[in-house]
Amino acid sequence: MAGVGPKDISLAELHDAFVIFELLNSEEVGFFERGTSFLGVRNGETEIGGRIPINTSGGLKAKGHPVGATGVSQIVELVRQLRGEAELQIVPGATHLFEEPGTLEAVQRLAADWFTRHLTRGQAGTG
Repeated sequence: MAGVGPKDISLAELHDAFVIFELLNSEEVGFFERGTSFLGVRNGETEIGGRIPINTSGGLKAKGHPVGATGVSQIVELVRQLRGEAELQIVPGATHLFEEPGTLEAVQRLAADWFTRHLTRGQAGTG
């Protein structure tokens, strides 16, 4: 995502298997200066409607953190946000999403594969 930085991100799904991880990761990726993420959380900056909504799905702990499945659930949340299907936790106008390295790449590959399969079928007239 060349040319896209932390200020361009609409929302993020960060690994938060432990409470401190959301704080550490949000600083590591540049959403907050080192040592200040807790202030952002306290001030509502990470809530829906805040400067950088984080873990709008409730985070990994809210899902019971079944290893492996939580990464898939983060992909699902990001796709639902892009489609505007996130119901109560929707971030209006979300265009640039962020997940830690690996998961976002998976979202891009899944989207590219889906479009390739569906557009190819549609162009071939097979539906």
